Amino acid sequence: AHFASSVRWDNELGQAVLQPFAAGYYANILLPFSTVIERVAKRSAELLKAVEIIAPDHGPLWREHKEWIVAATLRWAAQRPSLRAVVLYDTMWGSVESMAQALAEGLISAGVRVQLLRQG
Repeated sequence: AHFASSVRWDNELGQAVLQPFAAGYYANILLPFSTVIERVAKRSAELLKAVEIIAPDHGPLWREHKEWIVAATLRWAAQRPSLRAVVLYDTMWGSVESMAQALAEGLISAGVRVQLLRQG
């Protein structure tokens, strides 16, 4: 959950690097404090608007994507389940692959984010 880099600022790293780090940090370190985070965020929403830099004790300093990290933290704190599925399959002749694809299409049409993975 720690991030080590010679780069200090969020905008120098890019969202592709920051998002998985931030999600992992929240899941591994902050998750037990979700109710406290929600309560404090509600009380300090106006104060957050005036913040220029968010400087956590681990990871980069947030100056350009402050709104994103605050919104993401609040989303994670809410602990709402997301609609996601992994369809894992293997096939010799293609028939199971056809069924897996049909299953994935049905899930997608119902609003589920799907990852289709062939084993082997």
